[in-house]
This record gives sequence, structure tokens and C-alpha cells, in this order.
Amino acid sequence: VNLIGSRIVCASADLLSLLMFASCLGPVFDERHLALVWRKARRNSGETKSECIGTVDRFEQLRDQAVNELFLACVGDSHYRFVHDCVKETVLSLQTKEQRDIFQREVGMRLFHQLDGGLSDRMTFVVANLLNNGRGADLVSSHAFLLAATSALRKTAFSTALKYSR
Repeated sequence: VNLIGSRIVCASADLLSLLMFASCLGPVFDERHLALVWRKARRNSGETKSECIGTVDRFEQLRDQAVNELFLACVGDSHYRFVHDCVKETVLSLQTKEQRDIFQREVGMRLFHQLDGGLSDRMTFVVANLLNNGRGADLVSSHAFLLAATSALRKTAFSTALKYSR
């Protein structure tokens, strides 16, 4: 466990960034969602248009590096997970609770706006949970909570529906 932690701490800033985004997406996540939030963050970081052009290749390099270094594992067609809970916990521990709440909320906002109505049931819950971090409710959060509550009701998960409808 300490060896993995030291490898994560010594990883490049880009790889750490990718792992931080991956830590927000649930136990198993679709590569498309990870690429979407990672690339959006790169564009928002002030990179020039020419620098952003290489983000597809850079994303694939970092994803492959994360797999080769045994941080992530491919579990099916474009789906990944952390190889062990301790890897994800180490990544999460690199931020304070306050920083993590803000970061997760920003990731939730990016996903909500980028997927714009195309949220699967699973991603609806992921986004609602991410938006539930930090600040109080706003229109976007309320909309995501309503979607999650509606989805839970469709699946007859009444206690979950009640949680999101509050």
C-alpha cells in the first residue's frame, strides 16, 4: 500500500489530474466521461487552441500509463476502475475535504452541462452525488436531484428517491 501511495505521489501532474477526475466517476466508469471532464478542464485551464489539439493523444497516453502502472484496470469495452480501493483513497487524500468538495462539485457541473440530458441512470446518480458536495442547492443541483429522484422512483428505490427529492 505504501509503495502504491509513493508511486501516486511521484506521478506527473497530468497523471494525477486524470486520476483525480477518475476518482469522481464511481467504482466503474466509462472512458468517454473521464475524457470529457479531463479535456474540458484542460480547455478551461487557459491552454491555447494549439495546445488543446493534442489532448486526445495526451489523454490516451495518460490512460494507458495509468493502466500500465496498475492504477486503473480495463474491465470491459471502454470501462475502467481503480485496481484497488487504496489507490483511489490515496488519490482522494491528496486534497483536503474542502478542496475535494469543490473539485467534485465542479466535475458534477461539467458532466451535467456536457452530457446535457444524455445522462444514463447511473450517471444521473453520480452527477447528483457530485453536485451534493460543498455548497447549498442551486438550480443545476436541484434539476440533477429531481432527475435522480425520478430515476429512483422508476426503479422503485423509494428510500433513494426520497433522499434525492429533499
